[in-house]
Amino acid sequence: MRRCGFVVVLLSLVFFIAEASASDVKLGGEIRVRGESVSNNTTGAKSQEQIIQRTRLNVDAKIDEKTKAYIQIQDSRAWGSDGTSDGTGTAQDNASTSTTTSTTTVNSESTDIKQAYVQFDGIAEQPLSLKLGRQVMAYGDHRLIGGFEWSNNARSFDALKLMYNTDTFGMDLFYSKIKESVTNDTTDFKTNGTTDDKDYTFTGLYAIIKAIQNNTIDIYALQDKNDSTDRSVLTYGARLNGKFADADYTAEYALQGGDNMKSGGTTISQESNALAVKAGYTLKAIMGLRIGAEYDTATGDKSSTSDKIESFQNLYPTNHPLYGFTDDISWSNMSAMSLNAGLKPTETLWIGAEYWKYSLAEKDANNKDDLGSEINIMARQSLSSNVKCELSWVRRSAGEASGTSDYYARTIDKDKTSDFVYLQINAAF
Repeated sequence: MRRCGFVVVLLSLVFFIAEASASDVKLGGEIRVRGESVSNNTTGAKSQEQIIQRTRLNVDAKIDEKTKAYIQIQDSRAWGSDGTSDGTGTAQDNASTSTTTSTTTVNSESTDIKQAYVQFDGIAEQPLSLKLGRQVMAYGDHRLIGGFEWSNNARSFDALKLMYNTDTFGMDLFYSKIKESVTNDTTDFKTNGTTDDKDYTFTGLYAIIKAIQNNTIDIYALQDKNDSTDRSVLTYGARLNGKFADADYTAEYALQGGDNMKSGGTTISQESNALAVKAGYTLKAIMGLRIGAEYDTATGDKSSTSDKIESFQNLYPTNHPLYGFTDDISWSNMSAMSLNAGLKPTETLWIGAEYWKYSLAEKDANNKDDLGSEINIMARQSLSSNVKCELSWVRRSAGEASGTSDYYARTIDKDKTSDFVYLQINAAF
């Protein structure tokens, strides 16, 4: 049934394109292939590798002067996951097979609607727009809300977003549904009186002040709400991003409150906070060399506070480029420090390196807080304006505290290391 649905959508796209004039519709897409290899020196851990591919086809249609529609189809899979020894699985698309080598399970029948929305601009002759449907949302450094493009699947929200934007001020007000509680109910939604409507929603207000030259100030209020557990986590924060001469800087602080859940009829409150500060200086005369430093921290749970949760809730981020590349560190119960540098030997080549040192904000059961370190060396080459190539080597070294893992989420024992190497090619059109 799912494949039939995809065929119907694809045929509808073809018909839609055929009916519209060339000036009304823009067709685009992406093919991204990434080969990954992970080794782990922990006893018993074997080297693993895979090749994953993401294919996208998108249509951007101008319906009238104030209305547009956007549809994006995405296929995400690992090479060989269709899985037959004679190779016919790629034609048959065997839906019973899947691969879980990566941190994201990739099913063999993995084609779906990535985005599908309609946008109304110039509402009431004001700089006001409404975007309605499945869409990508990302704000700031993506620490709390991000599109997670590193993932082969990435992230979309089923959302309604009202946007106000001028040269000096912008504000988004959004409502999204993360999970519909009765989606799988066999009875009609309207007449179902036996199932409580306990949805999972994510709503927020995000404002950007642009009146200060070379600086922006973001202010936001977010609610992550799950009616099935009485969770209602509120996040309030501010972010400064700017430049002065050849220096750049970013600082973000977030505070969380509300209720995280109910346990045995008792409400457990949320009390947490997080901070991220980074800065850099660019030496333009030395191939655009930028030298930077960063400090990130987020609260964790204290063992003596059973009536509240103090671990910062990371919400819906794009963590991969933020705290190293191994992806075992998130903005919760952590402190991280980084020194980094990057330069452009040519117009099309960028080379960079990072060193990260990690620790727990709250010590583990063995009274340890050292989470080890990570070294990243990266190269990004533009083969043309639409074709990009990326190569990276990552070494993750475990600390004394528990919780260190490799890119495929396997434990790294104390004093052991893991290497992660990937090569990625992205062609967009």
